[in-house]
Amino acid sequence: MVDPTRLRSILDRVAADIERLEALGTAESETDLDAAKYRLVTAIEGLASAGRHVIGSRGLRGPETYADTFVVLAEVGCLDGETSDVAQRMARFRDLLVHGYAEIDDDQVRQILRSHLGDLKRLVGALAATATR
Repeated sequence: MVDPTRLRSILDRVAADIERLEALGTAESETDLDAAKYRLVTAIEGLASAGRHVIGSRGLRGPETYADTFVVLAEVGCLDGETSDVAQRMARFRDLLVHGYAEIDDDQVRQILRSHLGDLKRLVGALAATATR
């Protein structure tokens, strides 16, 4: 069974990361860009952690990657297909940031700050709803 207190604690940390990302605006300085990248990593990792908590609590198959976490959640109806797809893209972006597989375009980070923080918020809401299902 999902522990609502634990899930809420994880998601509250993600929400705090999102607030800090919103405060960075368009991250014009190098320092702000670095902070945005860090907060994106911690927010996405938090969402994956919340997802893994739900998966483990329900005895579902273990995800093989961060992105697979959101596939598993979609397989059992915890996330709809579109939300899962967005979350998988976020997880892959996190992998790029953390592992440096490719050079990260700073304009891509700014675009996320301008247009995709709502996606993070939507995932927080979707994962929070799993505590009552």
